[in-house]
Amino acid sequence: MMRFTRRSFRKVGVPLLIGVWTAVILSLAGCGRTPTGDGSQTVPVAGGGGGGAAPIVTSTVPVGNASNVTLNSSVTATFSGTVDPTSIADNTVYLQTVGGTDHIPGTLSFVGSTAKFTPSSPLTPSTSYLATVTGVTSLGGVAMAGDTKWIFSTTSSSVSAGPTITVTNPADLATAVGITAPITFTFSEDIDPSTLVAGTTVKLQTAGGSSSVAGTVSYSGVMGTFTPSGALAPNTTYLFTVTTGVLSRFGVPLAQTKTVIFTTGAAAGTLAPAILTTNPVEGAVDVPNTNPIFFTFNQNIDPSTLVAGTTVKLQGTGGAVTGTVSYADNVGKFTPSGSLAPVTTYLFTVTTGVLSRSDVPMSQAKTLMFTTGDAAGTLAPAIISTSPSEGKDNVLITEPIFFTFNQNIDPSTLVAGTTVKLQGTGGAVAGTVSYADNVGKFTPSGSLAPVTTYLFTVTTGVLSRSGVPMAQEKTLMFTTSASGPVAPSIDNTSPTAGATNVPWDNTITPIIITFSQDIDPSTLVAGTTIYLQTSDGAPVPGTVSYTWPNGTFTPSAFLAPGTTYLLTVTTGVKNRSGIPMAQKFTMIFTTSASAGLKIDNTTPSPGAPGVAVGANVTFTFNQNIDGSTLVDDFNSPYVPLNDVPLSTTTVYLQTAGPIWVRGHVTLSGNVATFTPSAPLSSNITYVFTVTTGVKNLSGVGMAQQYRWSFTTAAP
Repeated sequence: MMRFTRRSFRKVGVPLLIGVWTAVILSLAGCGRTPTGDGSQTVPVAGGGGGGAAPIVTSTVPVGNASNVTLNSSVTATFSGTVDPTSIADNTVYLQTVGGTDHIPGTLSFVGSTAKFTPSSPLTPSTSYLATVTGVTSLGGVAMAGDTKWIFSTTSSSVSAGPTITVTNPADLATAVGITAPITFTFSEDIDPSTLVAGTTVKLQTAGGSSSVAGTVSYSGVMGTFTPSGALAPNTTYLFTVTTGVLSRFGVPLAQTKTVIFTTGAAAGTLAPAILTTNPVEGAVDVPNTNPIFFTFNQNIDPSTLVAGTTVKLQGTGGAVTGTVSYADNVGKFTPSGSLAPVTTYLFTVTTGVLSRSDVPMSQAKTLMFTTGDAAGTLAPAIISTSPSEGKDNVLITEPIFFTFNQNIDPSTLVAGTTVKLQGTGGAVAGTVSYADNVGKFTPSGSLAPVTTYLFTVTTGVLSRSGVPMAQEKTLMFTTSASGPVAPSIDNTSPTAGATNVPWDNTITPIIITFSQDIDPSTLVAGTTIYLQTSDGAPVPGTVSYTWPNGTFTPSAFLAPGTTYLLTVTTGVKNRSGIPMAQKFTMIFTTSASAGLKIDNTTPSPGAPGVAVGANVTFTFNQNIDGSTLVDDFNSPYVPLNDVPLSTTTVYLQTAGPIWVRGHVTLSGNVATFTPSAPLSSNITYVFTVTTGVKNLSGVGMAQQYRWSFTTAAP
């Protein structure tokens, strides 16, 4: 293994070279071919050479001497060791009839450690074929020690077997299906997408057939998706059908019509939109004054309801901040029209005017408070996280490098080979750089060398949107894996494995799965490769999204109280190189037995304008409250801008400045009233917060703090 330090590359001495040649001579002395039972040949690995081990074909499809192979089959060969993808070519992997000389026309692909040859037309019935792999080399340039050949014969039928649908989501006879969930169906082989026609070959109707559902069909990989044009009816049974009018890429029809019956959930609109995460996070400080604000929803939103200054707004001590709103893949983005003021606290609000695609409003407004950093433009960009991390071993040789900044960056200053560069023992590594949402990505042009230490550098030539350079360059060292392919794994989940009392009623509970490496999002399929079920096996419908490094499974409806759930992630999940997870992942968690504590309504209401300066603030809970947990006291005399409530304070009022407002809270039944110690100021936006420290009589607090804002009347 060759490594280098931050000071210099390690030089290879004469004793090491003698040892390498000795190993080569010894390994070559024992080299020979071993016939296998399938007609192929296995060649022992030549060890110790500087170029690494020679590639060996470890498995094939079809296997050697297979018979009755279907006419629409492809041929695959899987290698051990690390293969140079450029050595996979028409003259190194090919198919011909036994006794023939011409190669069968087709296309060749290579993913992970598997080469795949796909004939351009169906194979001939009752014919023997010879598959050959020859001259394939390792990344170090070591060629196969000998050819691998195997023979198989096709079925006698002149008609190719038709494709089938192997899995659907929802599954047949599923219940409580979300009314806005699309329907996915996975085929056994590649399909001609032009034959997937909504309302003709792919159709949805009520179970009695009295009403057809309009929608659209899309196709990716081997999976089709039917998306209804609107929400389905609640408590209704539907029949989904894919007919034999669907054809394979060779024109062979589906073997038989596929039907799925499912029933939707109890009530339309029960799943209200909610914001799962924001960037910056609640209470963040030193936020760059040029950063946009990101907010991620639990479902697809009607983007026309995201209106800057109305349903999405930002306020500071100087009043409303103008900006624009964009939306893609469940993520909203508010971009201020100019730089924010330095060292200033801002209030960001998304109101209940935001609607889902089914016109269901958010159940409560989302508010976020954060404080900007030093004077405008003085906050230098910095890299706050990387993947791989510093000093990490066994990094996948095809893995890109991610680097996350503390603020928005001028992407034109991210230049591969200049401001963003990768070096190995062989010198600079060519690649490309992309950038989105504060995250940079360097993708090498080819696979990295195995068991090699690399140095990744981002220089001070990288600038913020304000033209401020990084204060210091960022360097990262990591070492690639010995065997090349490294299977992805799951680092952690939320909820954690074995968690109890998981909230279920205040908000839809998303399940977050953190992967060890970048995942191919097309392999994250709800109900197929990622699925949730109750302990008795009942499936839970939902959707899956992915933003590196997290996959998120969001149930289509609230989970049940006091119920144990099993989450499964299968080996169908693959990384960007097509390598599957080494083993299936499972974990269980249990929801709380009773409804969680929450606030049902408030006065003033969220977003209310023209509130009287002498008004009190009332908020009503859904359960009786332990009055001792309503804490309003402050520990020091009131001093504007400096007086901050103690950590034990559970209810407080403030402006966006922030200026904290002293007052006293009383409780009557399940209604709390906060009375300010002095009249409020005119024409000011105030924010009221109730923290998770407030608890019911059983000692159970709210799942998340509740915050809303209102504006007082003009003088």
